[in-house]
Amino acid sequence: MKRIYPVCYLAVLLAPAVMAAGTEYNPQMSLILDGRYSDYSNDPASYTLPGFQPGDEAGLNSAGFSIGESELVLSSNIDSYFSGKATFAFAEDGASVEEAFIESLAIGHGINLKFGRFLSSFGYLNSRHAHLWDFADAPLMYRALFGDTFRDDGVQINYLLPTDLFMQISAEFLSGNTFPAGGNIDGGVGASTVSFTIGGDMGTDHAWQTGVSHWQASNIGERLDANDNTFSGDSKIDALHVVYKWSPDGNPLQQNFKFQMEYFERTEDGVMTDAISSNTSTCMGDQKGWYAQAVYQFIPRWRTGIRIDQVSADNTGDNITVLTDIGLITDGHDAQRASAMIEWLPSEYSRLRLQFNSDQSAADITDQQIFMQYTFSLGAHGAHQF
Repeated sequence: MKRIYPVCYLAVLLAPAVMAAGTEYNPQMSLILDGRYSDYSNDPASYTLPGFQPGDEAGLNSAGFSIGESELVLSSNIDSYFSGKATFAFAEDGASVEEAFIESLAIGHGINLKFGRFLSSFGYLNSRHAHLWDFADAPLMYRALFGDTFRDDGVQINYLLPTDLFMQISAEFLSGNTFPAGGNIDGGVGASTVSFTIGGDMGTDHAWQTGVSHWQASNIGERLDANDNTFSGDSKIDALHVVYKWSPDGNPLQQNFKFQMEYFERTEDGVMTDAISSNTSTCMGDQKGWYAQAVYQFIPRWRTGIRIDQVSADNTGDNITVLTDIGLITDGHDAQRASAMIEWLPSEYSRLRLQFNSDQSAADITDQQIFMQYTFSLGAHGAHQF
């Protein structure tokens, strides 16, 4: 029995060290709470974006008070080779698994792998969660193309080139089961992306980034929109983004400025089916859109910004009645919107924002929109992307 005591004593001495070593692999948890008050001059339930199939998340928030896109995030290193992260999003219409992926830590040679469900690296804004956006809603072209943002299940491969400038090539091989794809007729890889990003610093005050991206889905079996209309065929999207940042002496705490723009083109060739009549039409789509925004922090913890966006669609087919009933014929109308916001950030974990939109998505109608938004972050808080 006496021999037990030295062993117990040794265990007590070693326990703190063992516990400290183990905390590296304990999951970190964070909760993002987002809510808002929304006011519209038109009924938000009647919102349309002519020329585009609406995704499930393409609509507006309900008027009055509502929960925005709040998130519960769990993340941890699994071992010295892999980390994991899961993000559960919940809003007024339900909850979903937004991301759940494993990421490599130690491959080396500038190579990084991610596999599971994740926000695509296509474009600039898409890979950023909603609580990191500079405005309360997504740009019109994101709403038109993706419903909100594009996520899918698959594999992402990143290669950081060994150069003085930041230069990265990214490729993704995806299931294609999420909007704006709809499942590959042949199975396997249903959608894919490739992107190239380059950026760097100009002295201590200035930083920049630009990039190009390509997304495509071939042999789409059945892309279902929010109104149950379907598209089958091929779809391709090309995008360009430019970002510029300024902060005096590289310190953004006192003042900073950010300019951001993205341009998109989508071409489609396939068949549309009207959910109500079951009639079909060939559909050749040529769609374009862009947004540009500027945000300025004029004193510590106060920022203001403006954003302008526009989308256009030129869709043709052999049955104009079907395309008109589905809402793909625009009669030459280009959807436009202008936004302005001001926000107070008491700390890096909290934000209160007031935003105004003048939205001309529908022809001959201007919807004046006001949002009062709060965003709070509880728990672990990761570093932000450029």
